[in-house]
Amino acid sequence: MNYEEGTGLGKYGHGIIDPINPTKKYGKGGVGKFESLYDSDSDYDTGPPVEPKLEQGTGKAEPKAVVNAEEVRAMDTLQREREAYAATRARERRHEKVRAYNMRWQRPPKHDAAADDDWEGITSGYTAIKRALKVVREQSESGKLTLGGLIHEFAGVKTKFPEEYRTNKALKDTLGADASAAYPRLIHDLVMAPPLDAWWWSAEEPEPMLRFVNRWKGLLPQATMDSILDEVILPTLVAAADVFRLTTWSSKPSVCVGMWIPYLGHARLRIVYIIISRRLRDHLCGGISDYDYKLALPWKKVFDPASWDEHIERHVLPHLRKALHDLEISVRMTWLQNKNFFPLVMRWASIVPVKYMVPLLIQGFFKKWMYSNYRYLMGERPRLDEAMAWYEVWKGLFTPELLAEKCVVM
Repeated sequence: MNYEEGTGLGKYGHGIIDPINPTKKYGKGGVGKFESLYDSDSDYDTGPPVEPKLEQGTGKAEPKAVVNAEEVRAMDTLQREREAYAATRARERRHEKVRAYNMRWQRPPKHDAAADDDWEGITSGYTAIKRALKVVREQSESGKLTLGGLIHEFAGVKTKFPEEYRTNKALKDTLGADASAAYPRLIHDLVMAPPLDAWWWSAEEPEPMLRFVNRWKGLLPQATMDSILDEVILPTLVAAADVFRLTTWSSKPSVCVGMWIPYLGHARLRIVYIIISRRLRDHLCGGISDYDYKLALPWKKVFDPASWDEHIERHVLPHLRKALHDLEISVRMTWLQNKNFFPLVMRWASIVPVKYMVPLLIQGFFKKWMYSNYRYLMGERPRLDEAMAWYEVWKGLFTPELLAEKCVVM
């Protein structure tokens, strides 16, 4: 069972490491069962209460193993599903027996033990696995298949035909695939495909699908999980991006897309980024307005650097370049008058990479600003405090990243 000495129990090594200390027990309780001194439901003497064993030299009680309540509930659910499935299958087999006797005009026995045997008449592992696959497929297509039922079917095959089950020989012959691909294909074709076809989910409300992926990502074969990501999730995101409208999303589109980065990665999502970039271009309201900025801002954290650079180059820089070209600087001007869009340009500097902003400012701003500064100082002859205030107003519009560039400082 892959246990290694010195590691914890459980699939992820998260269980206890030290052996359970044997203690004298009374009654029928299992290991770890707590029994009070006065148990009204028990006729047995529970014995004296056991004091917690102290670690030598510490004076502290030995810590108890941490019980994962969610795992316990999950195992209980699986057990109940298995029991319910087994009982249902037993009833179905008894009914089949009764029908067979009735068709032969015979009286069925009061209780035929053979009717409860799920493997009656099956003598080969190949036949057993083929029968199990047929039952699982029928249950899956009818929507009645549970994980407990699936486990019950193949646990029976494993018990009845351990050698065939271990070698996967019969499974290989049945599925027409090599042994390494048998299990992933089984899970995808019989367990995953029908539910996925029936699911309804939307890119605007990704939480149901996210919960499913989080629950199964460590249990399903990687090939199956990749198939879900590529065939179910990604096409839905692409379709939603293609009809991108702010009013149709219940939450921010950037948040809904960003949730899938840990699962899909930037490489898979690149097609979504390209479509969103075009939609941002289509929604532009003047190029560098407050509306445009607020629309683009959240996507900077979602796009990968290469995709963001591409978006900036194609759809943002031309508008910033035009705004600087039309910029008119006057000593008596107020912001947003006389074609002064410089505060808006510098607001974009918070999301436009420095490598684009610096050349843009050198080409379209600094010469124009220095000339206006010269006319102001030589013509107006301002006092020192007035000149400093004029200078600080302009400098205050520059981002810390730009002020860290030597050519900007110069």
